[in-house]
Amino acid sequence: MFGMGTLKKHAAREEMSDIESWLVGQSLRCAAEITQTNKDLPLILAATESLAFVLHALRRETYRAAEWKAWDVVFEPSMKGMYQLFAMTLSAWSGTDLDRSRLAADVQNLVSTRSLEYQTLPFLAGASDDRQTVIHAAARRITDALEPARREAVIADAYKIYTRFVEFNLPEQVANLSKVLYGRRAIAA
Repeated sequence: MFGMGTLKKHAAREEMSDIESWLVGQSLRCAAEITQTNKDLPLILAATESLAFVLHALRRETYRAAEWKAWDVVFEPSMKGMYQLFAMTLSAWSGTDLDRSRLAADVQNLVSTRSLEYQTLPFLAGASDDRQTVIHAAARRITDALEPARREAVIADAYKIYTRFVEFNLPEQVANLSKVLYGRRAIAA
């Protein structure tokens, strides 16, 4: 018979699996919306930068320094699996035969780099001209491969898409992740 601790761990793994799938899905959704109106934007660039943004936004809104053990035991191991899922999905979605393990490692490095960059910014969201927001920095990062003349229009599109994500999609997953990591008391917090 399963003990209560085993059942809780199993439930947490299932919840984290749902969150992993959500992260991949939201990243690809943001990338699809951005590349739909900006056909010259590389799909893989848009997808990986979107993943870095979506993951940072979820971490930023959920992380509690006093609860670091939950992150080390539950969140971080799950994210290693998410990079593999992202690489597999992106390879299939882009129609390109990519080395999935190499792509997963590259994406993990990019996400870590962006996370360090985004941590220095004081706000997740703000006015479209506020360069002190993560949304503006993430929107700007997507345009790295474009000609300078096209960048402002793409930044504006990405900014709108990321703002909508933060306002409408992020809150529910923040609540879900908080519940998985911190338990029922997270809902009251």
